[in-house]
Amino acid sequence: MKQEQFKVIGKFLAGKRKEAGFSQSDVAKHLGYTAQFVSNWERGQALPPMQALRKLIDLIKMDREEVISLLISEHRKHYVSELTEAATADAPQSSVNAAPSPGYQATASEPYRTA
Repeated sequence: MKQEQFKVIGKFLAGKRKEAGFSQSDVAKHLGYTAQFVSNWERGQALPPMQALRKLIDLIKMDREEVISLLISEHRKHYVSELTEAATADAPQSSVNAAPSPGYQATASEPYRTA
């Protein structure tokens, strides 16, 4: 699931880099990384380290709040999705016509109670 999150952020960073007129090599040289490492960010294989992201924001004149909002939004989507999947997987599978679970006995006041 993180791959999708990273891809959205990477696409955003690539777009901003191109708008600013920088190549991946230019960015890599300014930040002290290889062009391949920058390419990995932009393809969603990884996120840039926070220190590099700060420098990148300054280098290509990105709006810091826009970057922060995107990071928060993508993390939120990721965790909501993870929690939803976990809740769905953990939810008991019920059916109207399902037989009671073992260990339950029916009584007049409590149709299904533990024995």
